[in-house]
Amino acid sequence: MLCNAKMNYLSKKNGLHLALEANVIYDSFDDYDLHLQIIYPYSCTYKDTFPCLLYVQGSGWQKQPLYTEIPNLCKIAEKGIVIAVVEYRSVDKAYFPAQIIDTKTALRFIKKNCDKYNIDPNRVFLGGNSSGGHTALMAYLTKDNPKFSTSKYEEYDEEVRGVIDWYGPTDFSLVKKEIGNENVVE
Repeated sequence: MLCNAKMNYLSKKNGLHLALEANVIYDSFDDYDLHLQIIYPYSCTYKDTFPCLLYVQGSGWQKQPLYTEIPNLCKIAEKGIVIAVVEYRSVDKAYFPAQIIDTKTALRFIKKNCDKYNIDPNRVFLGGNSSGGHTALMAYLTKDNPKFSTSKYEEYDEEVRGVIDWYGPTDFSLVKKEIGNENVVE
């Protein structure tokens, strides 16, 4: 990416300059915008492309604390990886599968903007922690399923090279629900 006024310079490490472009709007619903927080290597002369990790912050599917993992994600970006932290609609705004649909829309937005952020479109990954890991995994497993997608940026594919699920729930039959004094497996 060429230098621009919207980026915030973060650091120089391993010969790479890192920047954060905060609150990049990738979709909107009524009066509610969805954002990406994009950490990327930049220079006024880069010709290289980098892999990209779309990171979905865990939150129990509630409003996500989008900035809490930025310091840790910068450590990954220092290795020459573009990081895009995905905001999705929380369950109080939209029920399942909205979070998956939002993540896939963010993925296609990133594919649309590969040139802008020097991303190699053949090296894009999904990942997340906790409910974000679940959402990333479900976005991958429902690839090309129209029930889990929208037409926004439909000219771009949902292909990713892999998924990193940091302790995301995968078997909800093991979730216990307390009823009175009893623990019941649903």
